Amino acid sequence: MKKILLIVGMCFALVSVVFGQGNDKLPPAKEIVENYFEAIGGKEKLKEAKTWILSGNMLMNKTLAPLKIYLKQKKARVEISSFGQQMIVATNGKTAWEVNPYRRDKLIVKKGNDQENELHFQKLVFPAQLIKTSVYSRLKVSQTVFDGKAAYKLAYNASGMIFNSEAYIFDKSSHLLLQHNVKGMTINLKNYQAHSNGMKIPQSIKPEATKAQQAMLPMVFNKVQVGVAIADQIFEVPKVDPPSQNDA
Repeated sequence: MKKILLIVGMCFALVSVVFGQGNDKLPPAKEIVENYFEAIGGKEKLKEAKTWILSGNMLMNKTLAPLKIYLKQKKARVEISSFGQQMIVATNGKTAWEVNPYRRDKLIVKKGNDQENELHFQKLVFPAQLIKTSVYSRLKVSQTVFDGKAAYKLAYNASGMIFNSEAYIFDKSSHLLLQHNVKGMTINLKNYQAHSNGMKIPQSIKPEATKAQQAMLPMVFNKVQVGVAIADQIFEVPKVDPPSQNDA
């Protein structure tokens, strides 16, 4: 009888602990986000970071193709090496251009509304929209477990549509961002390392399309550099020989 009472008592104690944890007051979204920015080195250091280089691989035709992204403020350059050829998509901030060795018109220049790539690559490293304090009030806070870690989830969903929703998962202990989902794109971040400029930067970044309808080749970045020298010339439209009759 004593054993039964002891087991029952232990069960009640366990239940009270579980429910007690669930009733803990959750911190506001603002506090969670500010802890995150402090954990990676602060908003000021983030603003001082003017250049980024992301290196990784993209899966093309069942083959891993080296992928490199150069970012310098509003300028961007993406290089993909495949079967001895190099494809480039870039913008100098005013004009976007593309070099594709597999096309007859190897150089394509775009202007106006086409100059910006839909995927803002800097957001792969950190969600820039969280710098704006006006977004905090719309984010709902909850507790979750992510990759075996206790975490906070901040979420917002407008009209129940995935492309109007956003979600962020932060490690409860380190305050670092583990995953963010914005406009149908899920980005997983791991292996934060301290950089020489005092920032903590994820060295493993894996972006994925949340819905199959959003076409995206599998890619993963395994090296991120910040504050490195990047020549402006690599973003400018190159000179390419016009197509010859043999290219037809």
